[in-house]
Amino acid sequence: MHGRPNKPMPPVFGTSTPLHGLSGAIRKFAYQLPDHYPSHWLLKMLGDRVDFWGYRARRMLPVVVPLAVLGYLSGIGRR
Repeated sequence: MHGRPNKPMPPVFGTSTPLHGLSGAIRKFAYQLPDHYPSHWLLKMLGDRVDFWGYRARRMLPVVVPLAVLGYLSGIGRR
């Protein structure tokens, strides 16, 4: 994803974790812009924030879904 024309990649460069999801799409778009544009770095930071909130949502899902179902069922029981 990184552009280094006529330069080899350093030995520490790797793609062991491929881009995925909405954050990956944002990062792919950021990599299309040159490194010296502020929008390149801002989009990369936005991709990090989207990835963080996605992780947090996945972590909270086992707690939130049963509570939502319980709230829904208690609302039906009151009627």
